[in-house]
Amino acid sequence: MKFTFSPLHQLHAPNEIVVRGTVVPNLESPARAEALLASLLAEGHERVTPEGWDRRWISAVHDLGYLGFLENAYERWQTVPNASRLIHAHAFAHYSARVRPQSIQGQVGFYLAGGSSPIAEGTWQAALGSAHAALEASKLVLQGEPEAYALCRPPGHHAYSDFGGGFCYLNNVAIAANYLARQLGRVAILDIDTHHGNGTQSIFYQRSDVHFVSVHGDPNVLFPFYAGYTHERGEGEGAGYNLNLPLPLKSEDPAWLAAISEGMTSITNYAPSALLVSLGFDPFKGDPSSDLAVSTEGFRAAGERIGAYRGPVVLVQEGGYLVDKLGENLNAFLDGFMRALQRPSPLTRPFSRNTSMNRNPMSNIENANWQKDIAHLVHPYSNLDTHATRGPTVITRGEGCYVYDEHGKRYLEGLSGLWCASLGFSEKRLVKAATDQLNVLPYYHLFNHRSHPPGIALAEALTAMAPAGLNHVLFANSGSEANDAAVKLVWYYNNALGQPQKKRSSRACKATTASPWPRAA
Repeated sequence: MKFTFSPLHQLHAPNEIVVRGTVVPNLESPARAEALLASLLAEGHERVTPEGWDRRWISAVHDLGYLGFLENAYERWQTVPNASRLIHAHAFAHYSARVRPQSIQGQVGFYLAGGSSPIAEGTWQAALGSAHAALEASKLVLQGEPEAYALCRPPGHHAYSDFGGGFCYLNNVAIAANYLARQLGRVAILDIDTHHGNGTQSIFYQRSDVHFVSVHGDPNVLFPFYAGYTHERGEGEGAGYNLNLPLPLKSEDPAWLAAISEGMTSITNYAPSALLVSLGFDPFKGDPSSDLAVSTEGFRAAGERIGAYRGPVVLVQEGGYLVDKLGENLNAFLDGFMRALQRPSPLTRPFSRNTSMNRNPMSNIENANWQKDIAHLVHPYSNLDTHATRGPTVITRGEGCYVYDEHGKRYLEGLSGLWCASLGFSEKRLVKAATDQLNVLPYYHLFNHRSHPPGIALAEALTAMAPAGLNHVLFANSGSEANDAAVKLVWYYNNALGQPQKKRSSRACKATTASPWPRAA
């Protein structure tokens, strides 16, 4: 597997944080990234250094005022009398009065949360390098890699668009997800860090093109405390696209893995074009920041469940603070992840770009849907011999006048025949109307003098739009049925006029769905 890594992380090395009013050693240290890096290199994974990305993808997610603060905070802090070596927030803005002060002292509490996000001299450069690693990994999957791992430090999932906290400054996974969503259509994020990804949730809470799922410890007693609850499902356009799966304290492998499976089911049903994983190893039993109790084998099983996803995957490193166990847990996760699709080990043979397991989003790959279609479906107006080798274009979702295949490729869909009228895909008014009717009377007929309110209302609306004199509607299920009914109505009309011979002209016209009107004799 290719992985991205920025050595700039070493510039961010604050040695202390404030926890519950006490100054303690900082768990988020450079040793974390170095341990993960050593493990990756020992296992033969391929290192990629991020390129110098411009800031437009970062500013697409983060507030410009916040970015300016991060970039210049340390230099400005040094001008304050009796300034400490590290910047720690010492005053905080209440949510009801978010007025941005001009002074650096006030801005520290305006832009940072708690005592676990200190700023050192090199914090900004390190945060940029971490975000660039996530962007570079995303670019790799766009270029054809089935998966890529971004070894990000500092982590990012607690960073809001305009607010840092919990060791996080730039939200790496959110930056990468927004970048991929702009290229591929909608994407999903699965966060399995022990702490809820409150920043990621906030950034996408009103968006429907990013489905966020988080498996984490109970936020009532575990950071970040103020987000991560089950009732938080999204707002506006994002309603229903946020899923939190909090777990009781001391939950072990079975409960954790069951929640991950539930999250993956939600993601599969959403049918994203790509999956991003906020990968935290702090659910590990014994991690100093966690109240969960996951084993190394639990991480292997989690990798298997996530690796079964058929689409490009970007793994983005988040937490994990038991340094001596980080490499072991990463190896276990990647082993399960690669085995899920029977990917070859990087130490045995190169990954084949022609294998049926290649998940390149830009190619017509043989995945589960592809194989099942060929095995079980017969397609009208299709050459079945050709179809057996070419396979289907599997359409998974629609938005407006566009449809998207399972790799995120977009097509303009103007179809208004073949038994349907395309009124726009994912139109919320139609979804609501259909849902409301399904809850009351899903289906009923109009035969034998039976009727129902939707049929009556639709007939009235159609006759109001029809030319004068057309006051009745006969509903049909298809173009062919409509043509057949129209011909029969002509027969009945001519019978009523005493001209049954008119049947002969209708039969002779050979009307079809392509030419629905009978010709005169």
